[in-house]
Amino acid sequence: MIRIRQISLAAVVVGAALAMTPSASAAGSVNQGTIANIQVVTTNGVAAALLNFVGGVGGTRPSCAVFPQLGMGIDSSTAKGKAVLTVAMAAWIANKKVTVNGSGTCFGTSNSIEIIDSITAI
Repeated sequence: MIRIRQISLAAVVVGAALAMTPSASAAGSVNQGTIANIQVVTTNGVAAALLNFVGGVGGTRPSCAVFPQLGMGIDSSTAKGKAVLTVAMAAWIANKKVTVNGSGTCFGTSNSIEIIDSITAI
């Protein structure tokens, strides 16, 4: 006998979201913060944008994130990085608050700038 079990769409969505949630690791965050400035630089041959936040970055930053204390970086050479930079610039120009989550990984000179994983303009 074949048993068919019904599950709700909500259960599937929640399960998928939990499956995509990264494992607990050190990552910086900014909760409803303001972007103080954006600097575009080249670091180790990679086009990057450095975002500094009023009040700095919270969360438990990865040990590689020794510079800067007030900011996080965007790898603007990737499609995802370009999209993150677009949202950051729009929020900065409009003086909107942002919520930012770090990736827990770093790049830059001496691998010292934490890479932004996601940004939301509020």
